[in-house]
Amino acid sequence: MTRRFRRLTPVLTALIVGALIGGWTVERVSARNDLYTYLDLFNDALAKVEHVYVEEPDAKELMYGAIRGMLNILDPYSVFLDEESFTDFQVQTEGEFGGLGIQITARDGVLTVVSPIEGSPAYDLGIQSGDRIIAIEGKTTRGITTDQAILKLRGEPGTKVNITIYREGLDDNLEYDITRDIIRIDSVPYAFLMEDDIGYVRISRFSRTTAVELEAKLDELDAQGMRGLVVDLRSNPGGLLSEAVDV
Repeated sequence: MTRRFRRLTPVLTALIVGALIGGWTVERVSARNDLYTYLDLFNDALAKVEHVYVEEPDAKELMYGAIRGMLNILDPYSVFLDEESFTDFQVQTEGEFGGLGIQITARDGVLTVVSPIEGSPAYDLGIQSGDRIIAIEGKTTRGITTDQAILKLRGEPGTKVNITIYREGLDDNLEYDITRDIIRIDSVPYAFLMEDDIGYVRISRFSRTTAVELEAKLDELDAQGMRGLVVDLRSNPGGLLSEAVDV
């Protein structure tokens, strides 16, 4: 009995492993089938919109809207950049533009300030992260997209734009008449030596030149005898992942 059991052990082990692999395979196939089922549902809905909707829909807008809806259920950091949004992202990380100096996003359907750019008109007037822009030039921003808001807020340097802000904790809304200015992307705006030879470096965002700028600031501080370092990332809205890794 003992020898027979020993001979059967490899066979039983193979059967158990085979059953586990088979179960995993069935689960993967089932998951794929579910995906295709939902894709069929999506195609059916798309066909209904194309053939039954009162007006002829724009195919590009339909697809872009579907992609945005899919990413909206993930997390705030998974976003779809269309052509205009990608161009805007490149401007913010590589160039300069005429505007107020604020990064905005839509939170719970409301335009919200992510971060003011230091030294910009918005920053100098005291606009803060978390402020909600409820009106632009007296018109409500309800239902407006971030891209549409950016087009309204940006413009020729020297021109003005009026925005109304709701700030949590205040009874009255805040009115700002802001003069647009050239907004230059300076990701490491300043660095200096504090007491006890501790260096301080401010990184306001991660743009194309952040790592190079940081290295230059650190060389200056090192030449002054820096023995320790504080890196200030407060209100940093992010930017290029590659630059964050280099930093």
